[in-house]
Amino acid sequence: MDMHAYADSAGIRAMQESELNTARAALGEMHPKTLLAKNNLGVTLRRLGCLSQARELLESALKDCRRVWGKKHPNTMMAMNNLAIALNDEGHAQKALALLTTVVKWRRRTLGEEHPDTLDAMVSLAVTLNALGAHEAVQELESIVLKVRQRDLGDDHPATLEAMGNLGSTINNIAVALRNEGNLGEAEPLQFEALAMVVKAYGADDLVTACVYSATGALLKLKGDVAQARIYFNQALDIRERELGAEDKLTQLVRARLSEMLH
Repeated sequence: MDMHAYADSAGIRAMQESELNTARAALGEMHPKTLLAKNNLGVTLRRLGCLSQARELLESALKDCRRVWGKKHPNTMMAMNNLAIALNDEGHAQKALALLTTVVKWRRRTLGEEHPDTLDAMVSLAVTLNALGAHEAVQELESIVLKVRQRDLGDDHPATLEAMGNLGSTINNIAVALRNEGNLGEAEPLQFEALAMVVKAYGADDLVTACVYSATGALLKLKGDVAQARIYFNQALDIRERELGAEDKLTQLVRARLSEMLH
């Protein structure tokens, strides 16, 4: 988070803490306005990196939302989604998975698969599944999100490019897994599909793109195409030296791979 965004969020936190305290004093702990204020503050705390505080507040909010509105009310689902994202941020992917699976299922049934709230929940579920290594399931979700974004927003909208970058990174993960299994024939088209997507989404000089350049170079090296492999490793090295510095571990790893091919 940049300093301006942090300052803005810190200011919002102070305002939301005041709103929550006022609602508690005037309306009580279980009033809908108090519950929504608790949810809002929890989300802001998460964005500020106060993860344990955010999780505790959002756990309390979800418990109270279930009591006030029931398990399947939209506000309860919102609270469940917020808590799941906080759990994701803390590294509790398995706990987040159960919550997000419920949210996505409910929103698909009540709002439809292409509703913005459903898509947002699908993106969060994809993050969780990715942390658990379920890349094929992630690809399925991210493909749906990208298709809707492209149709509704166009190819160059920031939300579309974000969806494209997410899917490209996932396809890269699948290609790397296939490569590591020795299945170069299946890995190669996926690897170049991933590269095209991340270049479109992030640009040719981004660190995410550098990771995919490296993966492409590794695949080509295994295929015996050393000349092309050097090109991609050099592209990755240039980005990492510029963005991370010559002493960074990832930079040194790519440099070592280039050195291996030169000797």
